[in-house]
Amino acid sequence: MKSILVTALLLAITLQVCNGEIFSALATLKKALYIEKNLANHLRSYVSLIADADRAKKVSELAMEYDRIADESLKDPETYLANPINAYMLCKRFTTELQAVQDLLGTPALQAAFEEQLSLYKHEMPTTEDFEGVIDAILRLQDTYEISSGQFVDGSFSKASNSPRMTASDCFEIGRYAYENGDKYHALMWLMESLASLELEGSKHSVDTILLHDYLIYAADDVSHGNMTLLCCI
Repeated sequence: MKSILVTALLLAITLQVCNGEIFSALATLKKALYIEKNLANHLRSYVSLIADADRAKKVSELAMEYDRIADESLKDPETYLANPINAYMLCKRFTTELQAVQDLLGTPALQAAFEEQLSLYKHEMPTTEDFEGVIDAILRLQDTYEISSGQFVDGSFSKASNSPRMTASDCFEIGRYAYENGDKYHALMWLMESLASLELEGSKHSVDTILLHDYLIYAADDVSHGNMTLLCCI
């Protein structure tokens, strides 16, 4: 599915950037939007069963966030998903973030109940391969149209559809993927964006600062001395 998803994203984005048109080629992710709406309902049903008030509040807030995203995206799924950042964040929620959601429920009984619900949708949920495919599409688009990582982060790259500002975690996952696939140029670029976003997040960091700095140092191995000097000042 990865190559199909990359092709669909690039085709949709090409039409969007060049002509302001949206090519409906992301049907593989549309079902995930409806699944996310269902997951919000499931999470909401667990709130009253969570004894810890702080944990219950976080689950309730997460359910509300899932609802908000689903309500917004389902107004026009094609336009929403043609934006690569929206597609990226959707895949990220169903891959790297899903375990944290399950852990948040606290008790083994609730975690098992949530896992059972997930099993009903598993064959239609975005996979790690889909997640990586979206990142590949973003990096290709970045090079093809000379779009800076900062334009992706703040959503200014697209006039046809909106995307939320990317968090430090969002940027880090792209940087880490690029690094682990030998692309230190893009890795350093996105890891620096992660650092900049981290500074805007205050005390509520969305990514481990030590891990981020480690990857920044690793990614700097093959770049210019000027970039290395910049990293040493961090």
